[in-house]
Amino acid sequence: MSVYKCYDCNQVLCEDCSKRHDDEIKFQSHSMQPINDKFILKSKFILKILVVDIKCLSNGLLIVIGHSGFINDCRILKIYVNGEQRHVTHLEKNPKTMVVVDQNTVAVDINGSSIALVDIQQNHVQYIRNIARRCTRSFMYIENEFYFGDKYGIVVIDMSGSVKDL
Repeated sequence: MSVYKCYDCNQVLCEDCSKRHDDEIKFQSHSMQPINDKFILKSKFILKILVVDIKCLSNGLLIVIGHSGFINDCRILKIYVNGEQRHVTHLEKNPKTMVVVDQNTVAVDINGSSIALVDIQQNHVQYIRNIARRCTRSFMYIENEFYFGDKYGIVVIDMSGSVKDL
């Protein structure tokens, strides 16, 4: 019976397999958690940032954007659902919201004027700058295009930052 999940391998393991998994040197840094809804629901981690948005990737990695409250101290945190923090990537301005682009990339709406494309694996940020938009109320990504909803309609922007004619 499966009782543990390894988020790095994306596998569920029985008691014996999880012990062998933990004992192997190449798997010792893997993040594992018991499969138990009560345990997961009682989890709480202190992040020391004001959380703006949070997404979960399919490998169990939580991506959290926020800021400390100080000017230019904006961050993206990679955290496993067991609370183990993996990495912090800094952003140049306050984030508003984020969408998952693919398993390794998230896009962050930066104050309605830029999009930060963040490679989660490489901890690299690429900015699409000077995007003229009104107040964003919703943000999504579909097939290499960003859709921004506001109270007047939808603006579609491609990966280069150009507004697409509809």
